[in-house]
Amino acid sequence: MFKKPAAALAAVLLLVTGPAAALEEAKITAGAERPYNYTVWGESAAAPYAYLPAGLVTGADAGTTAFDKPADLYVRDGEVYVLDGKNGRVAVLDASLKLTREIRPAYEKGLADAAGLFVDKDKRLYIALPEQQAVLITDDKGAVIRSVGKPVSPLVPKDMTYKPKKAAVGTDGNLYVAAEGVYYGITVFSPEGEFLRFYGSNQVNASLKTFLLSLLDVFLTAEQKSKTERSLPAEYAAIDADEEGFLYSVTTLNAAADGQVKKHSPDGGNILPRKSEGGFFTASVKTGVGNYGDLETSLAAGTVVTSVLSDIAVDEEGFLFVLDTQRDKVFTYDQDNTLIGVMGAQGTAFGALKEPVALDTLGDDCLVLDAYSGGLLVFRPTDYGGGLRRAVTLYADQQYEQAEALWEEIREQNNNLEIVYDGIGKSALGRGDYEKAMACFSIAQDKHGYNQAFSARRNQIIQKVFPFLFVGLLAVLILVWVAVTRKVKRSAAAEEIRVPRGKLTPAYTLFKPFAGYELIKSEHKGSLLYATLLLAAVFVLRLVSIRYTGFLFNDRRLETVNLAFEFLQVALLFLVWIVSSWAVASFIEGEGFFREIYIACAYALTPYACSLLLAVLLSNVLSLEESVLLTAVQSIGIYWSALLMFVGLMKVHRYSFRKTVLSLLLSAVAILFLLFIGVLAYSLVGQLASFLQDIVREIGFRIQ
Repeated sequence: MFKKPAAALAAVLLLVTGPAAALEEAKITAGAERPYNYTVWGESAAAPYAYLPAGLVTGADAGTTAFDKPADLYVRDGEVYVLDGKNGRVAVLDASLKLTREIRPAYEKGLADAAGLFVDKDKRLYIALPEQQAVLITDDKGAVIRSVGKPVSPLVPKDMTYKPKKAAVGTDGNLYVAAEGVYYGITVFSPEGEFLRFYGSNQVNASLKTFLLSLLDVFLTAEQKSKTERSLPAEYAAIDADEEGFLYSVTTLNAAADGQVKKHSPDGGNILPRKSEGGFFTASVKTGVGNYGDLETSLAAGTVVTSVLSDIAVDEEGFLFVLDTQRDKVFTYDQDNTLIGVMGAQGTAFGALKEPVALDTLGDDCLVLDAYSGGLLVFRPTDYGGGLRRAVTLYADQQYEQAEALWEEIREQNNNLEIVYDGIGKSALGRGDYEKAMACFSIAQDKHGYNQAFSARRNQIIQKVFPFLFVGLLAVLILVWVAVTRKVKRSAAAEEIRVPRGKLTPAYTLFKPFAGYELIKSEHKGSLLYATLLLAAVFVLRLVSIRYTGFLFNDRRLETVNLAFEFLQVALLFLVWIVSSWAVASFIEGEGFFREIYIACAYALTPYACSLLLAVLLSNVLSLEESVLLTAVQSIGIYWSALLMFVGLMKVHRYSFRKTVLSLLLSAVAILFLLFIGVLAYSLVGQLASFLQDIVREIGFRIQ
């Protein structure tokens, strides 16, 4: 049954000592890369083997003649159908991968170009023939029922390329075809072969290039348009249907990140969980949405190599298996799009793939059809992979407590898998251990789960300390009332505004901006020391915000924070603004000196600094449902600072309202110009550095 000696040894061990020993032997001899999974930040992390190769089954091993570049396979009711088009047959294997029969369609044009195979519940075969532009339908004996050709409709261009690659039948009985050259979506035919519609069209990626091309359409002739490069939606590479009637699909490499893999709703939309909704592959805002395959690119022969998806299969438990023909790997995901395991690698060793063309599942096993070896490579779950599958299934069924013991076992083997912590967190949440749940959800970056645990824990605390909170709040209100009353009386009794002695503090301009900035201009009451200290406080508070903002509202990763960059972000931005304002003032008759502009703008940052601190405090006591309060505090701080800066510049420059607006607009233009110069200089320096490196490298080669 098994072709390679190592595989034969694994099979013997399986019979003699059981699955564990066999898999361990396979692990030693496997040609696969070391296993890994991805963190919520899109970085690879070491992981145990979730699947290992258990055997390679060729035509001879199955009890028939050799497969000649087999094109596809399909599993139905425990039977494995192998499309061996060049031999004009479909080989049917049983669950032990032994031949039971052959189906040879009585089709005069032959199956040499056959690319895709689907078997419906009535055992009818649907064979995609790209060069013949048709899908051949036969019964389980090979008798031809019909051939469904290129769609005919006024909506379909006559010159449209149509090369069927994969086919599937939905529970509605309609035939769904993924075809090369069709950018309108999946082609849908009735059970009788009549064209109905296009289904689930991909969207064109929005970019500056596509925008400019759309603008050009207005000015170009039809002949000119035909010669320009067009941005077209991605083609579907493969489709599959589950037992519930849902259609799954994969697109080609140029697909939008959101939709490389889809589970289609009846209207063609994608109903797979998105990363922006919480948790890895379901919520992480750091890795984007819908990315599949290898998230990290590699460099081969000077070329960036990325994943190219070509086939998809879904098993009875809802696990997705996606074939990457660029890197010769199989990626499996759970129902929430969490990466479970990676199988295969490039090469000819046992466990590696050379020319994979299709995949499907047989029970818990994954079968990969390799055209190079002409056989089926069987990947089987390890103890770790099997336990992970069981835990995920219990988790999907919301049996969190039953799954907790499995999650704990898995965590001992792999503490880099965020779904483990999410599962433990859900169990802890269910039994009321909110602190443990919050700790686990924070590791899993599951903000939705954390919010549930946080809200419940906060309610517990409030119930315990409510009497003390009530008394404290009442005392604060009384003190505020007394202070405001005294302030009003003093203001009413005051006959004139008193000019403060010494330098003005930023607090003075906070509530008396017109008077304060007038004093800064006319009486030179501004302080360079206070202004500089306030800028330093803004920088420190930004760091405090990054470090201590509550988990629910913090999307920064501490490991990636660069203090030098954060400092430059504050100092450089402020300096550029000051310089641009000063430069503009010299052209439109501004009276403000550089020192005055610096002090006025720095003092204006007081509300922003206060809002940073207040936002940090609120972020640790508010839930997601109360985020509007946090947004309000941040917005008030920014707008208040902007208003103070407007008043400050108007006073120090002796501008009118209109002239102040003009100066701000010109300052913004100046900033954009400075940024352009900076980017240009950076690019030139980079090019110069690259040029010098090339020269040094060339000299080194000549010396050798």
